[in-house]
Amino acid sequence: MRKATEFYLTPPKYHTKDLVKVYTDDDISRERLSAHQAIVKSFVPDNLGFGHVTPQDVIGRHTTAIARELMCGGDSTDTEIIIIDGTYLYIQKSRKNELQRKTLNLYKKISLLKSMMIVTTTGYIVACIEHFMSDFNNNDAAIMNDILLLNTDNILS
Repeated sequence: MRKATEFYLTPPKYHTKDLVKVYTDDDISRERLSAHQAIVKSFVPDNLGFGHVTPQDVIGRHTTAIARELMCGGDSTDTEIIIIDGTYLYIQKSRKNELQRKTLNLYKKISLLKSMMIVTTTGYIVACIEHFMSDFNNNDAAIMNDILLLNTDNILS
C-alpha cells in the first residue's frame, strides 16, 4: 500500500525504477485507485472537514490577533473567524459539448472546475467543498448560498 500511495502522490518524473518496474496501464490504474481509496478512508477524515477540528481549536490556535482585532474589535475571544473563497482547478477541455459548456469560464476563456476552500486566518485548511462547474451560474455567492441551504459538510453545526 505504501508504494501505491507514493506512486499516487508523486509526479511521474519522480517515479523511480523500483517504484514503476514494468506495469501495464491496467496495473497503474488499479494501483492509483487503491491508493486513492486508502487516502480517502484514512487521511481525509482526520485532516479535512469540520469534524477534524473543534471550534475552540480554531479560536485558540488558528485565529490571528490582527483578524480578531479587525473583525471583533479585539474584545471577543470566543468567536471563530474563517475565510471562504473559491479556487479554480484547471482541467483539460472536454469532448462532451454539454460538459465543455458547463466548465468553460467565459472570463478566463478556459475550462475550469471551482472548489470552495474554507480556511482560518492563519492559513489552516479546515475544509474543501466539492467541485462546482465554472459556468456563469456558479459564482462565489451562488455556491455559498447552495452550501448553506444544503448544509454541506455540516457547515452550520
